[in-house]
Amino acid sequence: MRVADARVAAVDWLRSQRGQLDGLVGAYLGGSLAGLDGDAVVPDASDVDVMVVLTDPPPAKLGKFRHQGALLEVTYVDSIAVSDPETVLADYHLAGPFRYPSAILLDDQGALRSVQAAVAVGFGHRRWAERRARHAYDRARNGLLQLDTALDPPSLHLAWLFPTGVTTHVLLSAALRNPTIRLRYLRAREALDAHGRGDAYPELLAQLGVEQLTQRQVRHHLHSMAKAFDAAAAVLSRPASTRSRGLPFTSDLTPAARPVAVDGAAERRCSGSLPRSPAAIGCSRRTIPTSGRATTARSKRSATTSAWVRPTPTGSGLTKHSAIYRPCGGWPRRS
Repeated sequence: MRVADARVAAVDWLRSQRGQLDGLVGAYLGGSLAGLDGDAVVPDASDVDVMVVLTDPPPAKLGKFRHQGALLEVTYVDSIAVSDPETVLADYHLAGPFRYPSAILLDDQGALRSVQAAVAVGFGHRRWAERRARHAYDRARNGLLQLDTALDPPSLHLAWLFPTGVTTHVLLSAALRNPTIRLRYLRAREALDAHGRGDAYPELLAQLGVEQLTQRQVRHHLHSMAKAFDAAAAVLSRPASTRSRGLPFTSDLTPAARPVAVDGAAERRCSGSLPRSPAAIGCSRRTIPTSGRATTARSKRSATTSAWVRPTPTGSGLTKHSAIYRPCGGWPRRS
């Protein structure tokens, strides 16, 4: 599917929801597709991020779903957050899509296009680049400092993992690049290489705890994750599932989301774009189970691994390894 076709599908869905979305102001395309040419091909492992701007409280999150062949993911945005160009310019997640006129999907009143035009002019200014880098830095640091060590292990690891991954967004924001989610480490590596600091990339992996992962360990973890994903999706698809209990990320644990969450991860490992150590380079797609089925004898065996990710000591990730931020002009200054 071309990006232009994905935009058409998103707009068609939006128009079908006019009478159901109270306070609808408009919508724009987010994520990595926002700045792509209409003839570009949407990767199989990518969804279409539809950012719906509302004045009223948002409805329940829909998760990923298919519409006219496009895999849409709808996120609701408070209209106040995107009403002022300077507010958008200072926010490292909001600013990126507003660089591009083609990102606006629906805007009957012209409010979003007005903000977009102003953001496009100011986006590359040093003042705003530093503000956005500082925004990402503060989010990562505060997230690590506020870790609740009393959480159960799975919740603690998630609470640590998210702010740790945001360290890549400091670099990407300072380098005027899209602070992507799925490809954040690949794009951060590219930004470091572009500034002659590719040698600092292992520091990012050390923050994540994966700098010593081997190919076999990566393969094992992907295989285990795929089986767990399919088992969880099967439970959540039942009418009386735990979805109603408010468990986090249940909207992403669906068969529709599998191409992004599972197949996309396997594809990135095969292309060499997963965060990895030099020892983890290599590929065998056949070791990843398809819809819960392992397709080789190797994938049925449990590989030995000692690479269990452990949370870094609170706050350590952003002070000890400060060198990783130097390629993009040093530490962002507070305005």
